Amino acid sequence: MNRNVGGAAAAERSAAQARLPLFLLSFRHRDELAAMAERAGRSVIAARRADSAERRFIASGSSVALVDARGAPAEGYALCRALASVTSSTGAALLVIVDEMAELDALLEAGATHYLIGDVDADSLRTALDFADRFVERLAGGGR
Repeated sequence: MNRNVGGAAAAERSAAQARLPLFLLSFRHRDELAAMAERAGRSVIAARRADSAERRFIASGSSVALVDARGAPAEGYALCRALASVTSSTGAALLVIVDEMAELDALLEAGATHYLIGDVDADSLRTALDFADRFVERLAGGGR
C-alpha cells in the first residue's frame, strides 16, 4: 500500500473522530502529548493530576482516556485502576503509555485496553488513537 494513501485515510479517520475530545492525563509529558493530539485534529482535555479523574473523564464526554505512565508507573497503575470501571461502563478505550514492556501485564490487569511503549511520536500517537477509536466504534455497534 502506498504510504501516503494510508496516511491520508488515517488522517480522515482521525478528523472524523475529532468530534469527541480526548481525555489525557500525563504526569510528565502533558503539554507535548496534548500538542501532538491537537495536531492530529483532536480536541484535548489534558491534566497532570489524578484527583477526581473518574469524574473529570465523564464530564469530558471523551470516548478515549489516555494515561501516560512514563516515569510514574505506580501512579499510572492507580489511575488505570480508577478509570477502568468508568471507561468500561461507557464503552470507552483506555490507552496507556509506558516506559517498558514489563509494565504492561499490570496495566492490562488494571483495565487498559491499548498501549504504546517508550518515546511517542505524532504518527504513533495518531495511529494508536485511531485503533482506540475503532475499538469504541465496535463496542457501540458502528457509531457513537
